Amino acid sequence: MSTVDEKLEILVDQVGRLTEGLTEFRMDMAELKEMVRQQGETAKQHAEAAKQHAEAAKQHAETAKQHAETAKQQSDSIRQQAITSSANLPASIASCRWWN
Repeated sequence: MSTVDEKLEILVDQVGRLTEGLTEFRMDMAELKEMVRQQGETAKQHAEAAKQHAEAAKQHAETAKQHAETAKQQSDSIRQQAITSSANLPASIASCRWWN
């Protein structure tokens, strides 16, 4: 084999390896592109879920606030009833015939 033929064979071999490497590189890039797309989609879903959780937490806080207000109103009402009852107790006792 002549030197030119040997050099040509080496060049053909190197071009083949480069082509193979380029093909693998393209496949790797396609895989990376798909992975990035999937991660972007997942991140979008997580962001939407976080938004929904924040809205639910806000609604729960509002409900808890309303419950606290209702409990306070009920407490105030019971306190007022207790005051009224204790104020009327002596008159009620005095009005009982069997007590005297």
